[in-house]
Amino acid sequence: MAECNTAVVWFDSFANLSGAWRTEALERFGMRQIRQFWQMVRPNLEGLEQPKIPPGITFRTYRVKEDDMAMHAVDAEVFRDHWGHTEEPFEHWLHYVAWSAFKPNLTVIAEDAATGAIAGYCTILINAEENARLGLRRGWIDILGVRRPYRQHGLGTALLLTALRNLQESGVQQAALGADAENLTGATRIYARVGFAVSQTRAVYRKKLRG
Repeated sequence: MAECNTAVVWFDSFANLSGAWRTEALERFGMRQIRQFWQMVRPNLEGLEQPKIPPGITFRTYRVKEDDMAMHAVDAEVFRDHWGHTEEPFEHWLHYVAWSAFKPNLTVIAEDAATGAIAGYCTILINAEENARLGLRRGWIDILGVRRPYRQHGLGTALLLTALRNLQESGVQQAALGADAENLTGATRIYARVGFAVSQTRAVYRKKLRG
């Protein structure tokens, strides 16, 4: 507490809702549930629809170094209104794209054909350690984002389907993603529509320590 230089201090924790003992322990400490997040899984990659890319948009893969700075800025813009979002330094993005699980050759970038501006993106992870533990080959739809001027035209769905097809072609057996259960953009409806279902629910618990 002495190291916290803000007037208000919150203590947060996550709990997987599959075991009541976890949530009971947090509640005994005076914490309350404030948000839920889902892990959603598409158990196989069969029967994927053909992506319908909106007019004036082109797709390509991620170019490490060349795209890093622009992507960091776009990511901050896309998620600035999302619950719990904080601005992260550029170094965090560099660390992310240097991670062995990040797959730039499978990640999808949507560009405005007229201006070259990034319109949206879908980053892909394949975590070898997790897959060895699970005994399968799973890919993650890690970050799916569409900038505001390009929303409501089907771009998010097209990005997601293209990323899933990339995973399929790489030999991945299933896909997973994480989602805010109260997402304001309607992303969870898109995920369900293309075959994802909730496999786990985690909740954020919070207690005010000061202020």
